Amino acid sequence: MSRAAHELLQSYYAAFNAGDRNRFVDLLADDVVHDINQGGVSWGATPSLPSCIA
Repeated sequence: MSRAAHELLQSYYAAFNAGDRNRFVDLLADDVVHDINQGGVSWGATPSLPSCIA
């Protein structure tokens, strides 16, 4: 894994764990695909995507 990829993942998890929705979404690619645990799929980096963050 490249250093850039590693740093991106660290930032992603830090934002997720902090509940920082704006930062979380900013780190996602515009064409992200989110396979929802309870079924269904979401496409795109939208503010509603990380609904699992409190």
